[in-house]
Amino acid sequence: MSTDKITFLLNWHATPYHLPIFLAQAKGYYAAEGIKVALLEPNDPSDVTEIIGSGKVDMGCKAMIHTIAGKARGFPIKSIGTLLDEPFTGVIYLEGSGVTEDFTSLRGKRIGYVGEFGKIQIDELTTHYGLTPNDYTAVRCGMNIARAIKEGTIDAGIGLENVQMCELEEWCKTQGRPTSDVKMLRIDELAELGCCCFCSILYIASLLGRGGALGGLRLRPLELDHVHTCERSVLSRAMRAEIWLTFSRSDGTGNEDFLNTHKSEAAAFMRAVKRATDEMFADPKAAWDAFCEFKPIMNTRLNEKIYERSVPFLQSKSRSGLIDRNVRSFTYMSRDAANVVRDWTKVTNYSKRLGIVSDDFNPNMTNEFLSWPLLDEVADPIENQKRIARRQMQIAMNGGVLAGRH
Repeated sequence: MSTDKITFLLNWHATPYHLPIFLAQAKGYYAAEGIKVALLEPNDPSDVTEIIGSGKVDMGCKAMIHTIAGKARGFPIKSIGTLLDEPFTGVIYLEGSGVTEDFTSLRGKRIGYVGEFGKIQIDELTTHYGLTPNDYTAVRCGMNIARAIKEGTIDAGIGLENVQMCELEEWCKTQGRPTSDVKMLRIDELAELGCCCFCSILYIASLLGRGGALGGLRLRPLELDHVHTCERSVLSRAMRAEIWLTFSRSDGTGNEDFLNTHKSEAAAFMRAVKRATDEMFADPKAAWDAFCEFKPIMNTRLNEKIYERSVPFLQSKSRSGLIDRNVRSFTYMSRDAANVVRDWTKVTNYSKRLGIVSDDFNPNMTNEFLSWPLLDEVADPIENQKRIARRQMQIAMNGGVLAGRH
């Protein structure tokens, strides 16, 4: 590396579920592991895979489906752990928008999406519900899905239950509307996937050294025909990305393989974020306070709500029907930071169904950098999803781990 710092690029602007990454910095856990880490935030989340895959940044976060697609397109990236596990993802809309729980209600509507694969997913779903991709208008919104819904530039948009739905629920309060006006058509249910793991947020690493390049590889162009956009800057980038990209170098022997030549640093990074994760699970309130002290911009009511919908929550009803705060259950944050083999198998098969990867694709993930005992996979993932859905509804109505602060 040209510097002794590990560069780490987030998948989004700093968000409450990034807490373990920032808490490890705030508490000196990276330093305790003998590494220096520079945390970076993107202007456009669609740039992240390319930036990490081209070796310009060492490590970062990205959703599972994007990580899989990145490898399929020639970007040498690999997942070395999980940050956010199976967040509910779907088409978010407001009551009265004309969108209903019937997928065919999307006919004639403007549907926003963050990056390319959101459109691919909706296009594929139309084939199962008697529609075609031409029956709706795709609008690329980047990080502005909730804002576009509020402004009325789209009728619905793809987002996360613990992020964009929270944004819209808080907005509804300012408009005198019930938070129940915010609805979601979950993609995993529409596509009959049995899990929301395609949007699990992963820790990924580059297989090139910083400043590396991809020689002799021609990357598939983005398929963005008939797309509108919420931002001109995003559109211009999307248009440029339609060109087949060629990165020139001879045989690559002069470029450093970051992950394989810096195994100890990658393992040290994961130990540091695992230590921060353990601290968050042990005392989510104290962890949140430490995060906000380190990064004051996070200290907002909206971010508190997003945090509550992402993190450990004490929830078990007593005989009186009240919440018994002596029993702990969990939401989306991964406790052991592990890549879940069953989830990777499901999303790889889903990616094949979407035409994103070839039939002989091998998942680009490993747990070799995790030095602690890993948890068993959930015995009944479908029932677990139902349990989480019930819990999230309760937290949305009554508050979560930070309830009572205001």
